[in-house]
Parts: sequence; structure tokens; C-alpha cells
Amino acid sequence: MRRLASIAIRVVFAVALVSVLVACAQPAPAPEKPKAAAEPTKAPAPTSAPAEQPKPAATAAKPAAQEKPAAPVAKPAEPAKPKEPALVRVGLQATASDAGFYIADAKGYFTAQGIKFEEILFSAPPEMLSALATDKLEVAGIGASQPQFLNAIERGILIKAVGDKGSQPKGGGYMGFVVRKDHVDSGKYKSPADLKGMKVALPPPPMVSSNTPNLDTLLQKNGLTLKDIELVGVPIADMPAALAGRSIDAAWIAEPGVARAVDMGAGVRVFGGDDVAVGHQVSAFNYSPGFVKDKADVGKLFMAAYLKGIRDYNDAFFKNKGKADIIKILTQKTSLKDPAIWEKMVPPGLNPDGYINIESVMRDINWFFNNDQVKWKPKSVEEIIDNQFVDFAVKQLGKYQ
Repeated sequence: MRRLASIAIRVVFAVALVSVLVACAQPAPAPEKPKAAAEPTKAPAPTSAPAEQPKPAATAAKPAAQEKPAAPVAKPAEPAKPKEPALVRVGLQATASDAGFYIADAKGYFTAQGIKFEEILFSAPPEMLSALATDKLEVAGIGASQPQFLNAIERGILIKAVGDKGSQPKGGGYMGFVVRKDHVDSGKYKSPADLKGMKVALPPPPMVSSNTPNLDTLLQKNGLTLKDIELVGVPIADMPAALAGRSIDAAWIAEPGVARAVDMGAGVRVFGGDDVAVGHQVSAFNYSPGFVKDKADVGKLFMAAYLKGIRDYNDAFFKNKGKADIIKILTQKTSLKDPAIWEKMVPPGLNPDGYINIESVMRDINWFFNNDQVKWKPKSVEEIIDNQFVDFAVKQLGKYQ
């Protein structure tokens, strides 16, 4: 009996040893896939949906050597969420194009990624740029082609443009060109050729506005140049009143200023920015040097949460899905407190896949460089734009449908 018991013990030990070896040989479990965003809600929209958004250039794939079906491409491993919420300080101006940040925060998308979102309001981009450059902010909406951004890069400040924060796809021309109503009614203005000798307002300083290259293009198409008009700097918020007071003749105004100027009978929206340069990249948001270098994993998770907010925004304004809920969030968070204005205005284009329109950015940079507004321009887009964050987010979420 003792011999049989000894044999039995040896058998059990051998089986256990084999089980351990097999278990050790098993591959580690695959990283957990990110949780899918809750199905956003949709609603009435401008007459047309956004045009196809810019995507990074793709290289041609080589044909497979064997006639086997290609294996599905695995999603990238999700960065580990911070054990403690990671503080991300975001510089904003409470404008309509900040919508993605506010929606993502209100719907808990940042919290779900282990991020503590902290909004810090600024009155102007130069103040945000200073805070971003010194890592007092992790995120801010500075831009990708704006001279102040390019000048910072030239000085060796390694901030990067990482995602869209305001563009003008077809139907999304939220930068409207508005002419005084009395000029339109009297026939003094019939086409852009009639702008000769008129006072045209852009945000100060007017030669470095994101709309200055488009204004120049518009004038040249109608036989004029910037020298044929009187270009003046007026803050966007003051433009409707300036039109009403007849101190300017026309202005390139961001929404909701366009809707307000029309409502008060001061001006007529004669065209949108998408009519001059469809897909124009008006603004972008940026990551600080330290955020890119030391906290790239958090930056990727932040981008994934932001894009969920942007997709809810696009569903609402361009697919008639849950618009009332989104407007409620935006009236609480932005400076646009009247729900009716959101129904009247052209909403900013916000790319649901996050990519910056590189062609538009380089066009504007070349304009500023050729017109002596900047002394430096990048030799490659990688010097100013870092796509690793949107690349990650789109692979995790899939392309917007």
C-alpha cells in the first residue's frame, strides 16, 4: 500500500509539474480593448455634412508574397491608465471651437481615461502660448500656421500642433465674410470687386490673422490686392457693433458674430470661409514640450477622449442626433449662452478623426513667409505637427462613420 501511495504521489506531482509548464508557456492575455464610447445622440444640422476630412498620406502596400489572406491589423496596446488621475491643464477661451473639450469633460470621457481635466481660461492666444511653452499648461489652442506659433518654434520651444480645433469643410464655413447691410441694399456692394477703397476688418493685428491669406486670395480673384482696401484691426466681439455703427464696411467674422451681425440688421453674410478655401485650417490645439516628451501616453489617452467628444459634436450638428443635449452642454460651458444662437449660426468644422489639414497649414505658412510676417518656415511638417496622438486615437476608436 505504501508503495502504491508513493507511486500515486509521484503521478500527481508529475501532472502538476506538466500543468505548471503548460501554463507558463501560454501567451500573456491580450491587453484589454478600450471601452467603446457610448452611442452619442444626433440632431438638425446645417444643410450639408462636413466634407471628407484630411488624412495623413498613405504609402502603397506591397503585394503579399503568398496567396494567404492578410491577418487583421491589431489595435495598438492601450497605454496603462494612471493609477491616480493625471492632471491635464487646458488653456481655452470658451469659444465655439472649444466644443470637443467641453463635451468630453461633461460626458466623462476624460475621467474614463484616468485624466483630471482642468480648464484655465485666457483672453488671448499669446498668454496661452507663454504658459504652454513653460509647461504651465499641458494643452492649449494656439494653432499650426499662426505666426506666434511659428516664432516660438524658431526660438527652440518644442510645442507641437496635435489636433484640429477649427476648420472649414464644405458646409462648415463658420468664418463668414459680412458686408454692411446698407451697402448691399443700395447696390454699393454687388461682388468682392466692390471692396476697393473700403474698410475691411480682421482681428488685430490684421496682417497675421488666420483669415488674411483667404482675404488676399479673394481679392486677387476679383482683380484687387490688399493695397486696394483699408485693412483695419477690430476684435471679433466688436465687429457686429462696428458694422452697425458704420465705422467699417466689411469684416471676416467668426461665429457667433456672424449670426449676431445679421440678427441686428447690421450686415449680410455674403459667403463663408469654405467658399474661398474649402477645408481651411483655422485653428489647432497644441501639446506642451513636457507633455509630448514625458507624458506621451497620457497625451494619447487625452486625444482618444477628446475625439469621442468631437464625434458627439459632429453627430449632433451634422447628423441630427442629440443636438439639444449637446447645445445644453455648450451653453453651460462656452461664452455662447443663448441656445437659439447655436441653431442660427454655422457651427465650426471639427474633424472627427482629429487630423490637421497639412496642405492648408503649409499654404498659410508660405503666405505669411512670403509677405514678411514670419522669418522662418518649417522644412518638414514634423517640425510643427505630431500625428502620433491622433494616429493612436483613430486606431483605438476606428475611423468616424
